[in-house]
Amino acid sequence: MAKEHTKIISYIVKNYGNLPNSFLWPNNTGATKKRGFYMRFGYPGSPDIIGCIDGRWVGFEVKVGGDTWREDQKKFCEKIKKCGGAYFLIKSIEDFDAIYNSITSS
Repeated sequence: MAKEHTKIISYIVKNYGNLPNSFLWPNNTGATKKRGFYMRFGYPGSPDIIGCIDGRWVGFEVKVGGDTWREDQKKFCEKIKKCGGAYFLIKSIEDFDAIYNSITSS
């Protein structure tokens, strides 16, 4: 499943990441051990892709196969929506294409 997840993120960033009306980038989060210390990076629950489309902050969380939406992701989504941003769950490239076309045609 990780391969499909990466494929979707790569497609979105490559094809939509730097258009005149959009700026999108992958938002890596997690932890690593370096020189004996754990380092966290990213904000827990933040989406896989973040950026701006037509002047609006957007976040896209990619879920494939049996992946489920975690509680911290739900909370992050609610925070973004309260601030006027948009947060979407994406299960395929086609999902993203349809959402992008909906955002840019309104």
